[in-house]
Amino acid sequence: MASARPRRLGYKFLPAQLALQDLIRQEIKISTFRDMNDPFELLGGLPIAPTVAHHFQTIIDWLSGFCGALCFSRDWHNAMLWSHYGDKHKGMCLGLDLGPDVQIHEPIYVSSRQEFNTDLLILLMGTLDRARSEDRLPAGCKRR
Repeated sequence: MASARPRRLGYKFLPAQLALQDLIRQEIKISTFRDMNDPFELLGGLPIAPTVAHHFQTIIDWLSGFCGALCFSRDWHNAMLWSHYGDKHKGMCLGLDLGPDVQIHEPIYVSSRQEFNTDLLILLMGTLDRARSEDRLPAGCKRR
């Protein structure tokens, strides 16, 4: 007899109305990067010069056209998560069995700010320029 696989549970904190909608529709919204509650999402705490800040916004807009994030917690007993994502303790926490085929990517935390590498911006802008020339950019991604 095969042994049962251990359950991999993920917990999603939501305002009650959104959680009920998700339960009724049997789906969970994947957040795009422009929908994130942190306006500095994906910047990693980098001090961005105003002269290049719009390039990063363009990249975030471009990424939001085809990818996003669905974040879970391993624990539903975290007061900070209830406060921040669970509508100040008035929301709901959905527990989901993530199953064996779901890819889980752990966040990587660093102890200090990373140096900004201008080569990265050049690489990313080259990728955006190629996507523009091949007409693969989402409608909201226009050069400013």
